[in-house]
Amino acid sequence: MFCVKCQIEIPELRETPSGTEDRIRLLIREGKTMMAIAELRSATGWPLERTKLWVVHRGYPCGFDRDHVPIAANRCAHRTPDSVGTAIAIGMIRTT
Repeated sequence: MFCVKCQIEIPELRETPSGTEDRIRLLIREGKTMMAIAELRSATGWPLERTKLWVVHRGYPCGFDRDHVPIAANRCAHRTPDSVGTAIAIGMIRTT
């Protein structure tokens, strides 16, 4: 999936053990970003950068939900104050 807003390809989560995606999404909702990254990386074997992209975007392009339905701009998955701070901290958004 391509995120038009960020101009980047979001990795697609394909074959993972049952319940893995739900656990990862729960960790994201609870603000446990680093745990979500670790769990996703363990389940997929993806490189760190790819894993960060998926977690920061919650698996969907900005402005869409899991069913590809547009959501309000103020609910954009990685534009909440906490997730922007996380994205800056893990190097996904440049500040200079």
